[in-house]
Amino acid sequence: MKFNLPVLLLATITSAISYDKIERVIFLGLDGTGNFNTKINVPTINKLLQSGAYTNYASAMDPTWSAQNWGSMFHGVIPSKHGLTNAIAQTKPYPEDSPYPSVFKIIHDKTPNVKMASFAMWNAINDGIIEQSVPMYRDKTEPDDNIFPHMLDYLHIDETGHEHQWMSEEYIARYIKTDGYIKQILDTLDDMKIRDSTLIIMTADHGGVGYGHGGTSDKERNIMWGVNGPGIKSKKLKDKSVTNMDVGAIMLKALGYEVPSYFDSKFPSTL
Repeated sequence: MKFNLPVLLLATITSAISYDKIERVIFLGLDGTGNFNTKINVPTINKLLQSGAYTNYASAMDPTWSAQNWGSMFHGVIPSKHGLTNAIAQTKPYPEDSPYPSVFKIIHDKTPNVKMASFAMWNAINDGIIEQSVPMYRDKTEPDDNIFPHMLDYLHIDETGHEHQWMSEEYIARYIKTDGYIKQILDTLDDMKIRDSTLIIMTADHGGVGYGHGGTSDKERNIMWGVNGPGIKSKKLKDKSVTNMDVGAIMLKALGYEVPSYFDSKFPSTL
């Protein structure tokens, strides 16, 4: 698979960004990982964060459920506006006439020939959060698609937390395994000699406590957040200075699109 996607279930950042050097943007959204990278030996994740602009104390949206947070990341507004819940996203397509279209729809409407892709284990992202009218490469892989062979395993972190508890031995093992998968992705970008022209953003939708999430505790709300790529220098951002919702505005600005005035998602002034 030729890897020249401008957006990959993912996306963007910066005022320091070298826009003219960006050829693609990749968003690594890690479900249920919170900021437990600070307690688990995950060298690839932590190196990727620390070599760019990052914080281990960004904020998830309330409530700390998946649909509310992925919805805010991709639609740029708070949960009460996009209206998504897990039940809705799992059973209904996102309204095509919504006043809050996804960043993918915004980009497609302005650049119909743009190439975009979304790899997600949770079907609700592709079926109920991103509009069905947007022509994207969704989920399926090809025999030579060696850059994302394990991308669908990412959501297993969240599932493992629900089954065995957050920070259980099983959860930690899955987190470490995912760290290895991310290394494979980064190594492939290096092998293809496109890392220097790729902007990467990585964050989580929420953390967890016990067997679940959805509340407002620090373990549920605190998440890692980082951007790495052309023009991005190593910089630790202030705690709580960014949210996962800011992904939407950052993605659009980095790719040269205007950020809608109605967006609650903001381009971080701390960058």
